[in-house]
Amino acid sequence: KQEETEEENSMNMCVPSLVALCIASVGPVLHEYYEALGGPDLYRILSLLPCSTLSMLSCCTSSLSNELAVTLANHNELRLLSLDSSCLRDETLISLIPRLLPWHDNETPLTWDTPSFLELQPRFSGLASLQRLEIKNAEGLSHDALCQLFKACPVITHLSLSNSLNEHDGPQLLLQQHHSQDCDSDRHSNLYHLLTNLQVLDLSHCSWLTDGILTAFVKQHFKKSKLQLLSVAGCIHVTTQRVNFLNQHILGAHVVTQQE
Repeated sequence: KQEETEEENSMNMCVPSLVALCIASVGPVLHEYYEALGGPDLYRILSLLPCSTLSMLSCCTSSLSNELAVTLANHNELRLLSLDSSCLRDETLISLIPRLLPWHDNETPLTWDTPSFLELQPRFSGLASLQRLEIKNAEGLSHDALCQLFKACPVITHLSLSNSLNEHDGPQLLLQQHHSQDCDSDRHSNLYHLLTNLQVLDLSHCSWLTDGILTAFVKQHFKKSKLQLLSVAGCIHVTTQRVNFLNQHILGAHVVTQQE
């Protein structure tokens, strides 16, 4: 009986849920729904779904257009979001910054006689609740755009920038402290100061990451931060010798990893 129970449990773990199957089917063709329905109608439909379902859908949707990315991501209760797009633009990220929406339709003036006047609640757009963000294959994004988004989403604990950014903006995000019109002060222009709650950072397959940049980042920020794991898997300019040295002599724990 015990063997039968274990076998049944094993089968239950292997069988995907109906929701997961539907999401896996819809994700790859979501752009066709966008083209058929248009952005506003698709947004209203997606707004009816639980946030967990929207998060799963974002993980199953690749090669996003910027318009579809906004339609899928611009839901203020999302806690997990995945954006896989080689054409992702700065303007798209900036449009996802949390902001307060008007309380009512300007065409309908409110008075004290309006029944719902006292029931009005603030409305937000953008990623007001985001905790986990995955950006993949977006080499064209700039440091300044990420700076603006991260500053508005300080509760992010898990961040992936796999195969994203370039040799100018990548190191700048990790290390440099320069004044930008998009940041209020010099000290708020790199990843360490923007995301003080960050626990997991994925920089896998970033060709701009080198032994020198990794070492500088670890020495400057790791001991003062909450980071528990840093992935550099597939980074062709990061050597195993340097990873071992950082773990053994600087961090004293297996924090930096080259495993996928």
